[in-house]
Amino acid sequence: MEKLVVKEKKQLTLIENKLETLMSGALGPAILGVIICLFLTYYFFGVIDTVFIASWSFLTLVGGGVRIFIKLNYDRNPNKYTAQKWLKLYLGTVNYVAALWALVPFFMINLLNPSSEVFLIILLLGMASGGAIAFVATKKTAIFYCTSINVTYAIKTLIEDKSNSYLIVMAAVIFVLLLYKTIKQFNLMYENAYFMGLEVKDKFEIEKELQQQKIKDMQNAKLASLGEMAAGIAHEINNPLTVSLGKLNKLKKLLSRPDTSTEDLKEIINSASSANNRIAQIVSSMQNLSRIKDEAESQQFSITELRSVVYPLIDIKLKTHDVELIDNMTDSQLLSDKGELSQVLINLLKNAVDAIEGQSHKWIKLSTRENDEFVEIIVMDSGFSAGIKDHDKIFDPFYTTKEPGKGTGLGLSISHSIVQQHNGILDIQSQESQGTNVIVTFPYADPHFELTNSKSAGAS
Repeated sequence: MEKLVVKEKKQLTLIENKLETLMSGALGPAILGVIICLFLTYYFFGVIDTVFIASWSFLTLVGGGVRIFIKLNYDRNPNKYTAQKWLKLYLGTVNYVAALWALVPFFMINLLNPSSEVFLIILLLGMASGGAIAFVATKKTAIFYCTSINVTYAIKTLIEDKSNSYLIVMAAVIFVLLLYKTIKQFNLMYENAYFMGLEVKDKFEIEKELQQQKIKDMQNAKLASLGEMAAGIAHEINNPLTVSLGKLNKLKKLLSRPDTSTEDLKEIINSASSANNRIAQIVSSMQNLSRIKDEAESQQFSITELRSVVYPLIDIKLKTHDVELIDNMTDSQLLSDKGELSQVLINLLKNAVDAIEGQSHKWIKLSTRENDEFVEIIVMDSGFSAGIKDHDKIFDPFYTTKEPGKGTGLGLSISHSIVQQHNGILDIQSQESQGTNVIVTFPYADPHFELTNSKSAGAS
């Protein structure tokens, strides 16, 4: 049942696509058909019966006018009818015009001289070919258009029974067969291209949905990180806030005293300012970490800037769990998304804190290695007792070795995705009795980044 619904849906979209294809080029052929009709009437007027040519001309012009009318109405209000109804209306008019052109040879049996006959052959072959090409998206209409005109001319030739009648008929049959093969092949290519386009569109939409889900997962992980540290963050903000308020109250009292010295005021102001700067630093780090972005933004920044985002947030967890952070990182330059790399480093530091829970002397060491090609940020912890088990699954979504309720299993998976997105590598080296090293590797110089800057410099 589901396959039937999908098939019907594809057929409906194919009809809509055919209608759009035909209507996009409908005006030109219709106007050209009207012009050729008028020219043919003028050329043969007086040669054949006036009533016949005048009647044919009038009916053909009406058909061309209706085609133009349908096209203009479709452009004004395409939702007036369903795609199927629009297609039936337009193709019905086309078939009507094709039938009128197929009647032309019957009006001219034994009436034309050789030069006029050549003109008629060229005109009819042109109409047959033009109609076939114009309506190749609808195979039946294209075949009817070319076949009807050629078949009626072949019948006219047989009726006249001239010396080369059979050769002309044979040539007309061969022409129709070749044109039929061309129509069939081009129509197949058209439909294949259309269905391939649908598949590509479906894959693109799926990929887009996956990308959006990935962004949501990353955002959820960021918010989860902040949520886990919420109590600590509140405490960390409350301390300097209490200090700031206390200093401001003291400042208010001192200002009312005449013997207050400038140095006392400066000391209080500096102390309050320092406390407020600490609050601003924490809030700024939270904003940088939680900012929602549809796409990663590559930017050049230093390790110092990375510290300014990560440390105000991770310090809270480190203090809560009594973990010493040893920072041996150099101030290397990185090319990445600062917010996303901050998320990676916070995830790694949080994992390290959890891994060394219960030890007497807990520490985490951060260091860097660099050369002309890459920069490595290395996270080492004091958990030497055991390495990581199931190393192959460590980056799988929702895989976690933590107790239920203490981890989502998304931290390392999302970190791995972020690093890969920036052409980096996230590697975990873990052996029993030797602890765990997590190494984040980024290209030292991004050629695309340099190229972009060099272009900008040249343009300025």
